[in-house]
Amino acid sequence: MPKTLINPKTQSVESTLQLTLTLPETKQEEAIAILNQWGWEAFEELPNQLIAYRPENTADIQTIEKYLAELGISKTDWSFQVLAPKNYNQIWEEGLNPVKIENWVQVIPGNCIPEDGFEQTLYITPQMSFGTGHHSTTRMMMLLMREINWTDKVVVDLGTGTGILGILAAKLGASSVLGIDIEPWCTENAIANAALNHTASTCSWVTGDAHAMNGKPTNDVVLANLNRNLLIENVSALINNLQPSGHLLISGFYTEDLPILESHFIPLGWKVIHSLTDKNWVAALLTYSEI
Repeated sequence: MPKTLINPKTQSVESTLQLTLTLPETKQEEAIAILNQWGWEAFEELPNQLIAYRPENTADIQTIEKYLAELGISKTDWSFQVLAPKNYNQIWEEGLNPVKIENWVQVIPGNCIPEDGFEQTLYITPQMSFGTGHHSTTRMMMLLMREINWTDKVVVDLGTGTGILGILAAKLGASSVLGIDIEPWCTENAIANAALNHTASTCSWVTGDAHAMNGKPTNDVVLANLNRNLLIENVSALINNLQPSGHLLISGFYTEDLPILESHFIPLGWKVIHSLTDKNWVAALLTYSEI
């Protein structure tokens, strides 16, 4: 889920501290969650390597080294580099290529020209937000969205990022989409992307967490591309906001996490009817059945 850093509050360009970790993909999500708490604002996931960024003038190197040691990460497996002031976000966006998901969806960044032969075309400018279609979880979520009849559906997109999934739901016929993200720049980005895709009249966006849902079983579909811990933490909120005839589409976790998640959903009557796996990531579609 690559991101590159620009200050989201001021959009100013500043010196950036880059931390490069030698880390397997299965450990990167946990590391991102911890590093984010320590002030790292943007991440780039590569095979066996995680690169993190934060403003250089806010970094305490000795404190960071202490935390990494406590995590059991060997000093030979990480390195720091101060990057000269540049608009790294702009450079990253300019380097993005379109994402093509079978003949189903193409995701067009920046000034790229769409191709013919796709059922849906999305225009996404990511800024600081996650959700360009490049990551396995986003692609698999969009593939599983083919299995739902979206006509006149009421949808919640929790952890919306760029708004990509909610916008696709709107283009597929949803009557209303509520996108929620804890980061204000994500909701601002989603608003801009909805306008690019002519879905602003169908979509609304709020800054918040699962509590921003109405807590009533009035939604037909809930989309949640989160991590395993957040999904478990919000099991009740996800279920309580769905009609029994609805669909829950989740991702952001690994193959070994699926049985753990099922152990939380199955007792509540929700079971996986279809799942996809890519690079050890999983997306799953759940529906309700009487216990």
